[in-house]
Amino acid sequence: MKIDKLNLRDFGQFHEKNVYLHSGINLVYGRNEAGKTTIKEFIVDMLYGIDQLKGVGARFDHYEHKKPIYNEGYSGSMEVTIEDGRYIIERDFKNESKATKVMNLDSGMTVPLDHEHSLQGILFETNKNIYTNTLCFDQKHTATGRELADELNSYIVNMASTQSGDIDAVKTLDILEQKKKEISLKELADQVSQLNEKIDFETDFDKEIEKIKEECVKLDEIQSGTEKPEQKKEDLQEEKPSILGNIFVIFFFAILAMAAVVGLAYVIPIPSMEMKLGIMGFGLILILSTLISGLIRMGKMKKELDEQEIAENFEQEKTNYADSKEYTDRLSYLKSKEEQLLKKKKEQEEYIEACNQAKEQLVRNEKQIEAIELAMSTISDLSEEIYESFGSILNEKVSEIVAKITDRKYSAVRIDENLKVKVRHDNTFFSMEYLSTGTMDQIYLALRLSIASILISENMPIVIDDIFTTYDSKRLTETISHFREYADKQIIIFTSNEQIRELFERLGMEYHYVAI
Repeated sequence: MKIDKLNLRDFGQFHEKNVYLHSGINLVYGRNEAGKTTIKEFIVDMLYGIDQLKGVGARFDHYEHKKPIYNEGYSGSMEVTIEDGRYIIERDFKNESKATKVMNLDSGMTVPLDHEHSLQGILFETNKNIYTNTLCFDQKHTATGRELADELNSYIVNMASTQSGDIDAVKTLDILEQKKKEISLKELADQVSQLNEKIDFETDFDKEIEKIKEECVKLDEIQSGTEKPEQKKEDLQEEKPSILGNIFVIFFFAILAMAAVVGLAYVIPIPSMEMKLGIMGFGLILILSTLISGLIRMGKMKKELDEQEIAENFEQEKTNYADSKEYTDRLSYLKSKEEQLLKKKKEQEEYIEACNQAKEQLVRNEKQIEAIELAMSTISDLSEEIYESFGSILNEKVSEIVAKITDRKYSAVRIDENLKVKVRHDNTFFSMEYLSTGTMDQIYLALRLSIASILISENMPIVIDDIFTTYDSKRLTETISHFREYADKQIIIFTSNEQIRELFERLGMEYHYVAI
């Protein structure tokens, strides 16, 4: 891919700013704060778009940082040339009207995008992480001292194992270790143990509650059948026995007796009628008086029996009523016990639920720790694999570049089995941290270009933004001379150093000059 034209319609401090670029080396000169970095970021944003962060961080992110200063618009275009023709990319970066359009300048046809706002897979294959960590970088990525040495060592692991400089595999080990420490096992185990001590595994609360309910039902049945003694006494007094049936029987036998007397009077020979009638009358009177006396006596006896029965029943009912108070007290006790059991049952259920949740969390934490340990082991094991596969190729490419840009002062770079970067001087390899900042910057550049040659198979522009601030004259000359090796690529160098243009002239190197 070759960038032909940039149109910063409304981006940062620019409005309708056009920048024309050529094949080969493009030297874009501008003083500090002229907008060189803004143009570099515009190139990246035209290729990959801008995603705004959410929350508090959105106020300070790249989207807000590059919003136009003087206009409400937020857009631009870029014309590029790839193997199958020329294209123009147009983007509206505003969230409210975000849009991406690609058109073939030769045919005028609009190119459909597989994924909204993404050109990856349409015009190029390289993802943003790889591109901005290898072929497109600025001064902010050039650390100093030990920080740069650590960044280089980490960079190799990240790029080799993840093919992304944004995914820090080295720091991931520290993060995983910290995460492992944060995951609780002992506290959860202690919590489970404490909850188990509180749980009553022997008592069947449902069964106990059911027993109480059954007893309460029986008591309610007994209590519903019990009346007060006073009321029962009145009922018993009202239930006097009827003797009507007995009266009919007595009359029947009385008639029989009178018939017998009359019969005897006629059967026994009595000469006088008057005497017969007298005997008959006397017998009748005797029978009637006996009948009346018997009835009176029967009535008295019946009355006495009834009164005695009523008294006995009354005493029995008094006793039953006394027993009903005991049942009431028992019922009250059972109700209270039931409430206590229900309360304790609920409490036990809460303990059991909390215990089960703690057990489940304990299992999840154990699995999480196993996963973390597996991940840590895998990342650690990658060091040897990377050394054998990726390391040997990278060693060769980086060594070749470093030897050229350091005038063969450092003839080789080695990445050992622990993924530590070492350089060779004379016959000795030593750690990067002992090198000067300028030398480390040179190796850092060589490392980026070498990794790009391994990971990026297509021709993408090399964009370098003011990285030569730590270079002395000799290093700068050696590094610029090395760019002859990339004559088939487009190189865009942003700089505020006027001597670099003079250096290109002195070295007789072709370049296209752009002043901002």
